[in-house]
Amino acid sequence: MKRVLRFAAFAIALGLSACATQYGSQDLTGGYDERELGPGIWSLLFAGNGYTTAETVQTFWLYRAAELTLQHGYAGFEIISDMSLISGDARADGARLYEISDRATFVPETLPPEGKPYLRGHIRMLKAPVFANPPRIFDAAALKAALEPLVKGPLCGGNVCPHVHSYLRPSLRS
Repeated sequence: MKRVLRFAAFAIALGLSACATQYGSQDLTGGYDERELGPGIWSLLFAGNGYTTAETVQTFWLYRAAELTLQHGYAGFEIISDMSLISGDARADGARLYEISDRATFVPETLPPEGKPYLRGHIRMLKAPVFANPPRIFDAAALKAALEPLVKGPLCGGNVCPHVHSYLRPSLRS
């Protein structure tokens, strides 16, 4: 009986480890973790596993930041950490165009992942009115609405499906 239980536990662990991290609080396969540092200032982490794409981690991190902001009665948030968000738009040749600050770099889809992706950053929650200025300042309700179909909808191989990251562009601010 003990052998059967050990095998079942091993099979479950193996099954969990063969999937990309799902959106949710941190567990064995990854997830989000947050900590309040001061009034309206939060540290937020989203950790993936070896099957999770950086795009998924970033999307889930932004979604959790918006969700947490709204849960605490704020209208928006500002990313106060020194971090760059990537926006990737698919090209016809399979590469993706990643816009990082004011530079653009083509990255082939076939690059191997470098370890387990994660994103950690600090946000300052903002009261209304919020004048969104992505990729630093976001209207939480608008961002959550833009990301909800990606986070809660159908996934691609357990990850967020590749998409145009228009919510990160200042020209499309709310």
